[in-house]
Amino acid sequence: LDDTAMFERFVLPRFASLSLPQQTQACAQIKRNWGVIKERPSLVDSLKTTPFVCMHGNLLRADQLLDPQNKLLSSIFGGDPMFPTAPFASDEWLVILRHLGLQSNIDADLFLLCARRVHRSFAAARTSGSPVLTNETLENAGALVKHLIACFSALQSSVFCGAVADIAFVPVEMPVSLDLPEGSPLWNA
Repeated sequence: LDDTAMFERFVLPRFASLSLPQQTQACAQIKRNWGVIKERPSLVDSLKTTPFVCMHGNLLRADQLLDPQNKLLSSIFGGDPMFPTAPFASDEWLVILRHLGLQSNIDADLFLLCARRVHRSFAAARTSGSPVLTNETLENAGALVKHLIACFSALQSSVFCGAVADIAFVPVEMPVSLDLPEGSPLWNA
């Protein structure tokens, strides 16, 4: 057995029970031997299902994190602990984590998560009594709408459309009062 096979057989299955220094060594071994590891499908599959990225004292899988280099994701979730932190935020680690499932592309599920986050930003502005939404929230909503339009064919399904229709993530200002002439079709609406 070579070092990588030993790692796959003996270290990775017990990763969560290793001490912090041992986990750090194991991660260094992943990074150092990535060229060999990525050519072993069974090991890559094991790494995809193993929580080994330490975030705020918790071990997470790569697919539970967002890519900080995706501008839309980093803008919408900028203050949230959803991005790899040091040492996993380095360019070298990000390449590895993307291969292991780091969420870089906005699929239907991730789009819905983004829309809910933007909706919460709107709700927070309303709750605080602020009549003006922040530029950042408006920009995020606009960028999300642009993404929806550009990628609709990849996102659309009846489940997705039903779910996104229930999320208020597009800013709309309603007039305080409507001065409609009597008999207008909207009068009885």
